[in-house]
Amino acid sequence: MKFIAFLKSKTLLANVVLAALFIVIVWFGIIWGLGLYTRQGKQIQVPDLMSFSVSEVSETLDRLDLRWTVLDSSDFTTEVAPGAIVGQYPEAGQYVKKNRELKLTVNPMGPRQIEIPTLEEKTRRRAIYDLESKGFVVGRLRYVPYLGKDVVVSAEVNGIEVFAGERYPKGTKVDLVLGDGLSDVRVGVPYLMGATLDDATAKLKSAGLNIGAIIFDEDLPESLKGNALVYRQNPQPTYDLNTRQGTPIDIWLTSNREALPSDSLDFIMRNPNIYEIPDSLRLLLDTIVETEDSDDAL
Repeated sequence: MKFIAFLKSKTLLANVVLAALFIVIVWFGIIWGLGLYTRQGKQIQVPDLMSFSVSEVSETLDRLDLRWTVLDSSDFTTEVAPGAIVGQYPEAGQYVKKNRELKLTVNPMGPRQIEIPTLEEKTRRRAIYDLESKGFVVGRLRYVPYLGKDVVVSAEVNGIEVFAGERYPKGTKVDLVLGDGLSDVRVGVPYLMGATLDDATAKLKSAGLNIGAIIFDEDLPESLKGNALVYRQNPQPTYDLNTRQGTPIDIWLTSNREALPSDSLDFIMRNPNIYEIPDSLRLLLDTIVETEDSDDAL
């Protein structure tokens, strides 16, 4: 009976009301404290700084009470001005708190300068690897009378001999002067049909030959040239060793797979163990072989 009377008493009701008020006050206190701590409702939207100069970045971010630092420099590109912003974190449109530091990537003031590696007396393959791994582009291969066959005699940039330790912009084309072993060295011409420009160039360099004229279809957009395939070459592919080392090989490229000539398939079918068949032609070649086998069976 005393417990029931206590439940009906004003003392219990007052305690319940006070507890409820306390909970409400604590709840609103937490919400207010979190808002004060995180500055909710006072966040700043990160602006788009791409292509901005450093002075423009400084002016813009100072006005927004944001800090910034250059995180790294990218490879040089001609698509934006030297010293312009090419990357930022956080990205544009995100919200950050006041005084947040943004990480920026800038376009260098010019191509990075790289040292020419030691090339003299190295093999052709090793010299090409050393140049390409440093960011240079291997240009023409020229053979001269020299005791060492396929050994680097010298290197040139724009027709001027260069030496180890000299610095040139990344992407500079370096021509190699190689020894022919004091003989009239002749090589076969690799099969290039169905290969991309990069693959064709690599095959020619490996064979000791040069890339000659590069002719794309007239209506081929620049964006598709990287995937274009060789559909014609001159001189024609042959496994006979009758082409002098260093000879330039002209190639024609297209994005139209139907332009690949059938006589090229006939050539590699006659020489399946000599020339590597490009993946783009392997399926078509297998289909032709299966069709011929079915016809013979009939």
